[in-house]
Amino acid sequence: DYRWVNTTASTGTLSTAKRVRWLVDTSAARNRTIGADVTDLVVKDVTGKAGANNITITAPSGKTINGAATETIDVNYGWVQYVLVGTDFKTIGGK
Repeated sequence: DYRWVNTTASTGTLSTAKRVRWLVDTSAARNRTIGADVTDLVVKDVTGKAGANNITITAPSGKTINGAATETIDVNYGWVQYVLVGTDFKTIGGK
């Protein structure tokens, strides 16, 4: 089962479901922390403005994203998929 997230809030924590699909409205910059139980995450810019209004993803406490605390999507209509391996979210696809 996937949890679909579609919100225009600028900050917050993504769902604690295991698999999350975040459809991001980039009419403004967005910043989200990955929920503690998430193991599979897809983030997609659905309004095509991530180049100007970046999407910043923050790892939950004790975890990283490709070895870093945060990662930014700054490509219009870009997307990325992460899978948790140990304590590190690894990019396995995207544009």
